[in-house]
Amino acid sequence: MPKVRTGHAYRYFKKHPVTTYVLLIVVATLIIAVVAEQFLKYASPLPKERVPSLAYTRQYSKPYGTARSIRLREWNPNFATLITKGAAYIRQTDKLEIPKIGGWRFRTDKDGFIMPTKIHRAPDISVFFLGGSTTECITVPEHLRFPYLAGRFLERLSKRKVNAYNSGVSGNNSLHSINILYHKIIPLQPDIVVMMHVVNDIGTIMHTGTYWNNLDTRKTIISNVAVPAPPLTFASVSKDFFQLLLPQLTLRFEQVMASTTTSEIIDEWRDYRNKAIDLSVKRLETLLGKYEANLLTFIAICRSRGITPVLMTQANRYTSKPSQYVLKALKSIREQNSVPYADWLRAYNSFNDKVREVGKANNVLVIDLAKQIPQSKQYLYDTVHLNEAGSKLAADIIASALLTTLASTQ
Repeated sequence: MPKVRTGHAYRYFKKHPVTTYVLLIVVATLIIAVVAEQFLKYASPLPKERVPSLAYTRQYSKPYGTARSIRLREWNPNFATLITKGAAYIRQTDKLEIPKIGGWRFRTDKDGFIMPTKIHRAPDISVFFLGGSTTECITVPEHLRFPYLAGRFLERLSKRKVNAYNSGVSGNNSLHSINILYHKIIPLQPDIVVMMHVVNDIGTIMHTGTYWNNLDTRKTIISNVAVPAPPLTFASVSKDFFQLLLPQLTLRFEQVMASTTTSEIIDEWRDYRNKAIDLSVKRLETLLGKYEANLLTFIAICRSRGITPVLMTQANRYTSKPSQYVLKALKSIREQNSVPYADWLRAYNSFNDKVREVGKANNVLVIDLAKQIPQSKQYLYDTVHLNEAGSKLAADIIASALLTTLASTQ
């Protein structure tokens, strides 16, 4: 038989079969990773800039004292992730439905506003929404969150270009929003600013007695303690390398790992557990006075800058005949803090009434979501948070109310 000629590659394979297979697997894996990265780049792109999760501050030596700053309680600018909720959270809701992708897409723009935001480069109207988690709407698809959707509805109704910005942050109260208004929103020259705060204000001042408290995550003045940079390890260097080479895949991997691991939950109310809370008529009047002062401050700041202020009441499921779900949701307040449901209901309704009262006395539009959104699980997946249907209804109510305001100012 004639001798078969073989090439160098074949001879190498015969001599090193294991090494060859390993190299082929590595090359194939890299090709798949690059293709997946390019697909994600166009199908679900990250912002051009990514903010690191750990911020380092300058270490001041003792002779210079303690460096402090006022906290701007906002979402990090240029942030993108998939919000996931664990089984424990879902059990606390009234049948909140998780999207098929396993969570809710969440992005912020370069100023820390929840996207979508800047639809038009030169809008006719810019509307900003201030609030806590009930404005943030983190468990609603991004195109159905009421701050964004209200902007689209208002544009359609008014025939004018509208940009709407969502600055809601879970846990924020009216003092946090006043800070955001003054230091972040005013420079962007807003036309209208809408603020909705009730439940976070009640929770903060009924426990601590003041907006200027020392709660770890909510205090407004913080000390800048330097965080030492972690030591360089093979794992940290590898992570940085993959973040640079394959940012899309790295983000998805981190999300999967985060959803399969548990982290320690910090109980910011730990010092107030098992302590009776006084919600008597007399103390409630004191708390309402503090709340009213913030509402008036918001109005005054807006008007001093030529901005139209708008107040909103908060939709809720607190009724005179509460469901078992509502009673269970308030179990810790009723049992640990010795607050009867009737006292809680009176306090909550009084805060919404204060919004109406301040709005009427100061000729400020009040959008009454508490009265216009039915108090049922059809619109709220827990006691105060809107679901998709509730967010759509809120957007429609808000857009119609703002249209009236625009017509009266033309």
